[in-house]
Amino acid sequence: MPVSIRAKGSTKSSGGPRSTTGGSSLKKRRSRTSAADAALAVLPESIKCLVGKQHSANRRSKWQKQFEELAQLICSMSSCALPESADAGAASASPASNLPTKYLFPTLEVGYLARALGLNVSKKQVTSIVELVEDDAPSTGFVDRRKLELVLVDAIMTGTLGGPTLLQFSAKGRAAEASVSGDGPVFLSAETLERFAPSVCVREEEATLLRAFEALDTERKGYLEEAQLRSAMMDGEEGLSAEEVDDMWIAMRDPETNRAYYRDFAEILASE
Repeated sequence: MPVSIRAKGSTKSSGGPRSTTGGSSLKKRRSRTSAADAALAVLPESIKCLVGKQHSANRRSKWQKQFEELAQLICSMSSCALPESADAGAASASPASNLPTKYLFPTLEVGYLARALGLNVSKKQVTSIVELVEDDAPSTGFVDRRKLELVLVDAIMTGTLGGPTLLQFSAKGRAAEASVSGDGPVFLSAETLERFAPSVCVREEEATLLRAFEALDTERKGYLEEAQLRSAMMDGEEGLSAEEVDDMWIAMRDPETNRAYYRDFAEILASE
């Protein structure tokens, strides 16, 4: 009598149909995912709001952690190092400020930190960030790191610097002033925010940047001349300064032809 032998681990019996266990499991997972999406779609608005808030809180927590890591790294490497008389946990104040040194961040490094976090800020916007954080107080060479975190993390999440969403972190008069020198919550000035002009500070995608450069290249040559770039970049109220355009041109131009081949530069701007 012949004996049917099945190889070890085989999912196919002699003469029988092939097992569909793998496909069935995949279908079940997809079914569960679809069911979860459907369940979320029919949730009451109040529950949807809670889910959205939780997602936003998770994103904010992630960026806050990244801000703190980069801020500490920059402070440790900066030539404008914080006073060494107090360690990270000390409560003694720096001579340059009423704040404990653990809350200070060098003003000169604000732009570097913002760009390291992925924000595309001009020198003018960096100045605006400092003014927003200092709130008309005398400049000491340092800003409150906690206030700076509020401004930059909000800009990352919304794509706008000094937007209306920052008002949730504001307080008026003495309430804000009283909390700044201690370990309590920190507030931005509502008055300063109300007169602050919001501006876009997100890093655009490569395709968007490429379209912008192509719009300047009306003859479709694949490159821009210095005069074209300078005229476009300095135009309007939010145009770049002459110094910023100089830096941009130096970074873009091909030294052999003295032309800016913008395709490669668009990729660099989008990724670095």
